[in-house]
Amino acid sequence: MNDPIQPQQQAGNDGSDAALLVYILYFAGFFFAITALAGVIVAYVKREEVSDMVRSHLTFLIKTFWVGVVAIPLSFLLAFILIGFATGILWAVWTLVRCITGILKLNDKKPVSNPSGWGFVA
Repeated sequence: MNDPIQPQQQAGNDGSDAALLVYILYFAGFFFAITALAGVIVAYVKREEVSDMVRSHLTFLIKTFWVGVVAIPLSFLLAFILIGFATGILWAVWTLVRCITGILKLNDKKPVSNPSGWGFVA
């Protein structure tokens, strides 16, 4: 019998293509910010219809997005006292490391260890 809640899993796909798409959109977000917004929308839409392993990646990516939403404007504001440049670089490194380690784990079919955590690595 078909389960309408998780159609991708039954087709032999755990939904990892959705997580891969979001990672790629986040990387592109460093050049075109709108792609990061598209990525978080995909993550929210697909989060309930993927496997638990992929869900950990999408939750991890959603957290990464929202931290950026706070960190980027804060870095711009703090740039007036010169500390914003450091916080902006820290945010960029944090995001890149999270996305790179996340995509490596996704490629190995492993879940993110602490999807809602603040750590650098997936």
